Amino acid sequence: MKEIKTIGACGYGWTGSGAVLDLLKEYGENQVLDGLEFNITYLPDGLQDLRFHLTEDCSRFYGSDVALRRFRTLADRVERRGKRNSFFRATKGRFPAISRDYAREITELSWRGGWSIDLITESPWEYFWKHRVYERFFPKGSPGHARIERPMYYSVDPENFTQASRRYVHRLLEAAGCTFEQNIVLDQPFPANDPALSFDFFERPLAIVVDRDPRDLYILLKQGIHTTCIPTGTPEEFITYYRLAHKHPPQPRPDVLQLRFEDLVYRYEDTVKTIEAFCGLSDHRSPKTSFDPAVSIHNTQLFRKFPEYAEDARKIGEALPELVYPFPAAAPDSATTRIF
Repeated sequence: MKEIKTIGACGYGWTGSGAVLDLLKEYGENQVLDGLEFNITYLPDGLQDLRFHLTEDCSRFYGSDVALRRFRTLADRVERRGKRNSFFRATKGRFPAISRDYAREITELSWRGGWSIDLITESPWEYFWKHRVYERFFPKGSPGHARIERPMYYSVDPENFTQASRRYVHRLLEAAGCTFEQNIVLDQPFPANDPALSFDFFERPLAIVVDRDPRDLYILLKQGIHTTCIPTGTPEEFITYYRLAHKHPPQPRPDVLQLRFEDLVYRYEDTVKTIEAFCGLSDHRSPKTSFDPAVSIHNTQLFRKFPEYAEDARKIGEALPELVYPFPAAAPDSATTRIF
């Protein structure tokens, strides 16, 4: 029986992992979960944070109480956002309930109480109401004081953490429509700089990390994406950001494949063979129907298409030479400078 793999396309933000997702849609062995960045594993307050506070740094009850409350808050906020949240939509509204079930499973003890962290994290209004008003009438130790106590969560190195986490991920994928009869292809399930940090949460994980020429990315963000999560106010800001993002690149290992987006375009046949060998794929039944290098080539060498950014591109290329792609001497013919 063929083993089903979990294949993750990972990037640093618009560096081309979507091209790998599109390519993998063309294979009969794969089921691609589209429209959702499955980053619950490494989001702040997600599974990696839980693992750290519950199994790696078990500091009395401090870490587990805060970590488990924050994870529950994450589920609550997804529920409040409703269909505006991609996890809520993808799981057909089941994300909050599945997450709460998981939190209960990895919590070894719970009681009503509180501790000094509450005095730090409470809003000014909460602090005033609880400690200046309510406690005047219902001091600590009185029956009425219990009304302002909250659930405390305690868990120290629970033996079921890894298996419970895998079941949690499995339930989320199942709710999102995965059948587990084909390889499951996910968008951003592992952190690009160190994918193996999230491998414990998946069955037979493989990571494909995609990077891109920083000069092109800079112009893509300036002209096409207009995001604020990556700084592009000046080329110097962008250089600092990109250097920090690549400060600790993935280490070579057999379950992590590092690619350049440009290789999918300029070395298409060889790169496809590399991906097929890495993932164990053979049924390329619909070539170039989702990813066509003849189309994507017009989204490369942007620093030559937009001469107004020539000086910025020069600075970026000189500052980050190890990340610059060795393009052909001339830009591809294109009747448009539109970025898509």
